[in-house]
Amino acid sequence: MALDTTNLKERNGTVLYFLYTSVTSQQDFARTADAIKASYPGAQIYSLDVKSADGEKVRDFYDISPDKLPAALIVRNDDQLAASYSSTAIPSAEQLAYELKSIG
Repeated sequence: MALDTTNLKERNGTVLYFLYTSVTSQQDFARTADAIKASYPGAQIYSLDVKSADGEKVRDFYDISPDKLPAALIVRNDDQLAASYSSTAIPSAEQLAYELKSIG
């Protein structure tokens, strides 16, 4: 895994990263993650502040510019980006859960 320099404890499978810069986005993503896990308990979801070491590594690896934040990234097991959404284009929890199940 190319992102093995992070402290994230990932399992095999698809991962959803939420990248944010504000408390408001963090709270919104926490609610979205809870809704996704309610319908897809096995989902791997990480909410990362891009000012943290892991958040910065993920943002840099996928070349997400600061003007595209907040962002949601769906990543395959081989670290390939399956889908990327930014700002107001981030889909609902139901849509993200569907994509995670379909891709994973």
